[in-house]
Amino acid sequence: MKSKIKNMAILALTAILTVSLLIPIVGSEESSATIAVTDSDGKTISLDEPAGKVVTLGLGYTITVIDLGYKDKIIGYDNGSTYDSSGNKKVEGMNVENLGSAYATADNISFIRAKWHKWLKI
Repeated sequence: MKSKIKNMAILALTAILTVSLLIPIVGSEESSATIAVTDSDGKTISLDEPAGKVVTLGLGYTITVIDLGYKDKIIGYDNGSTYDSSGNKKVEGMNVENLGSAYATADNISFIRAKWHKWLKI
């Protein structure tokens, strides 16, 4: 039971952090706030505005982004988020890049990272 609650808390926190990158920063037009994002390779990029695109790894994350109204922001997802794999109507017909499985092999994880770096131009 504790494990289930912990997993739900982690999922909720991840969803909040993901969406926080999508929500516009409210404030002065003169604000020069930047958003720094560091990936699992330790590479950091700075964004001048919230991210306009997201990649989701895991059906739960994909559905969370969709439920929050940002389906059009998803540009890539994993095998588990496809309609063929999940049967979930919310992902049916999505025209995004399938990045494979982040849990399969080190080679596939490297492929996913390379795609992110290409998309982010880092």
